Amino acid sequence: MEATKRRGLFEDPAFSADDHALFSDYTTPLSRLTGKVTWLRPQQICKSPCLVPEDFTDAYPKQGILGDCWLLCACNMLLKNRYLLDKVMPPGQCMWGKSGYTGEFRFQFWRNGHWTEVKIDDRLPCINNTPCFSRCYNPKAFWMSLLEKAYAKLHGSYEHLWAGQVCEAVVDLSGGVAERWSLKKSVNTPGGRNLFSDLSHEMRTQSYLSCCVHDAPKRGPEQGEFHALTVMEWKAVKTSAGAEVQLLQIRNPWGRRCWEGAWTEKGEGWTLLDPSCAADLLGHTKAGEFWVDEMEFQEKFDEVTIGYPISEDHHLQSIYTGSLLTQTQQISGSWVKGHSAGGCRNNSTYSSNPKFWLKVKEDGEVLMSLMQHGPWSSGYNSQKGQSFGKTHQHPYYQAIALHVWKVDKKRVNLTQILNSTPCASSLTHTYEREVVVHAHLSAGFYLLVTSTFQQGAQGQFLLRVHATCPMHLSAVKMSVKEECADGEWEIASVKGCWKVGSTAGGGRNFSSHKQNPRVPLVVTYDPGGTNVSITLRQHSPENTLHAIGFHIYKEVSVQCRLPPAGYIILPSTYRPDCSAEYTLTIMLKEPRKSISCKEHLGKAVQEVEQFWRFYSHMIRPGDLTGHSDFHLFKEGIKPMWEVLTLPFFCVCHEDDANKSGGKWIIRLRKGLASRCWENLILAMLGEQFMVGEEICGAVVSVRFQEDIISIWNKTASDQATTARIRDTLRRVLNLPPNTIMEYKTHTDSIKAWEDFHGLVNASGGR
Repeated sequence: MEATKRRGLFEDPAFSADDHALFSDYTTPLSRLTGKVTWLRPQQICKSPCLVPEDFTDAYPKQGILGDCWLLCACNMLLKNRYLLDKVMPPGQCMWGKSGYTGEFRFQFWRNGHWTEVKIDDRLPCINNTPCFSRCYNPKAFWMSLLEKAYAKLHGSYEHLWAGQVCEAVVDLSGGVAERWSLKKSVNTPGGRNLFSDLSHEMRTQSYLSCCVHDAPKRGPEQGEFHALTVMEWKAVKTSAGAEVQLLQIRNPWGRRCWEGAWTEKGEGWTLLDPSCAADLLGHTKAGEFWVDEMEFQEKFDEVTIGYPISEDHHLQSIYTGSLLTQTQQISGSWVKGHSAGGCRNNSTYSSNPKFWLKVKEDGEVLMSLMQHGPWSSGYNSQKGQSFGKTHQHPYYQAIALHVWKVDKKRVNLTQILNSTPCASSLTHTYEREVVVHAHLSAGFYLLVTSTFQQGAQGQFLLRVHATCPMHLSAVKMSVKEECADGEWEIASVKGCWKVGSTAGGGRNFSSHKQNPRVPLVVTYDPGGTNVSITLRQHSPENTLHAIGFHIYKEVSVQCRLPPAGYIILPSTYRPDCSAEYTLTIMLKEPRKSISCKEHLGKAVQEVEQFWRFYSHMIRPGDLTGHSDFHLFKEGIKPMWEVLTLPFFCVCHEDDANKSGGKWIIRLRKGLASRCWENLILAMLGEQFMVGEEICGAVVSVRFQEDIISIWNKTASDQATTARIRDTLRRVLNLPPNTIMEYKTHTDSIKAWEDFHGLVNASGGR
């Protein structure tokens, strides 16, 4: 669409200055701005606006009323790396007051493997002539406001920026890799991470760090739950007694100091330092910044996001060793239902997942990442002209994983390999946009398998490999016929050619037939029925195809039953002296083997495949009408306290597992119940809540104007456990920010029921 202009200034028709740019579905607190926003250009907001101020300390972003602290924290990274700043915001753009200014600005974001340009006009949403969203500490600097608008356009609206992951924004602004580390013993790693021992001194200075708290704030709302903050600086200082103290300077994007520890402006921690050192550190502490020591940081914060440093040559630097990962390759793929969406390792179809060869040519450090495409739709999502056929992208993130096996050579017994323990993996399937695997690999061949947790889940992904050593990444090309889908099959492909005067012997009618290439085949298993499938495919243009077999086809397949023995396969053309290249694919049926892994979301539990066989035939909650309830509880636990209503009195009966418990209650607007219920079931079966035996079960209640999901646990008094259940619910259900969540003990529920029915009886009810 051609850009429209008014008074010579650019107005973006694809992201108009109205409610369509602000809102998506009006489900966040942003919806309260309806009708209150005006759109102004920077020169209408202040005199002499600039893009980036000369003093970078005035360029740091300050959060407005949009809940995008995650984006602002990632943007701080750009001010540490001029190369990345110029990559995201190309230099040389004509600004206000300069000849040639048109009101158009260009930004670039890394999306699904490539840099995508986003053009916007400079009209910004304002209230009372002031930008109502992000801005800089210097009110005349507008780089942050314009970048935020371009990023909102990339996502479809400003409202789509409400709540997100810092690691995703770091990747979008750098094209690099970011990892999330839990500082506590639970969430993402078996024992948690110690930031101070796991991160080298060099990486503490060069990498990008952000932190957040998972629990509800205890000292006021400014230490907000899941609010992202930036680690600006990391200092090792000496106390007056000679002891070393690690201090971290934290910036709050709200622009207000919000900490009450030992290192606040008048905290007792400063008395331990030399007065000149304390004065120096406090002297360059600006509004919104505060200091914490190592112990306080590890204790108070739950999670950090670490972005890999990037050189001007766009090479990643390992956060573990500091080495430059100079070798980089990436390849796109997709999970397609019925073809390459085999699910997790519990499924017999796991081997049908997309597979890749990684050839490591010498020992080295390797970083592998699997990134699924985003759950939101945007014109910028896919590379222009790229097609994925019938692949359908889910409207929310799938639980994904990456597993790596070392193999002796490319011809492998696939079932045997997949039954063995991977040499590296992302441990579990997780609901993240990207999972990262770091390993030191020896020279040789490796098999990489990308998978979703749920069988049949569709989506597109990007597999990236960064390494210190030479390597090569390629897709494993296997042709699996529908007729051979049942059971376990070993697959091998052999490439060859027919050469005139040498190996182009022709068909059996010619005496030269035995000159054809000879491929040995050994059959060891005869289950009865088809146990061998052989496909011969020639690689020639359509108009120069040779006759192979007795018909002119581009490929010919044979499926048969062969008793165990040794055989020779002779691929041939019908006529001799026909030159062409070919691929021979051989599939041998093997004894049925279940992959010896009970993998689920979080930990190993019982087989889940049987459950989904039943669930796939059940009606979804969103398709029900009227009042309906679904209950899913552990074996031996009944979904009650149950109230028995008799003619003259009521009896409340409790299951022993529930009597001291309670439940989280989530009220959903219509249209969300089916997705949230399915995600909840996956999380429960996969023990992703990480609370041991606390979970009793879950209920979904379909009502006329809303739907209600509740999850029951055994011990209502254990606040840490109930908080962890709440946090996991938010993560796995991907709930809108304004979703109502309430925790209610079963004791309170019974009392409320008794009080209500007591009032009914007292007023003459039935």
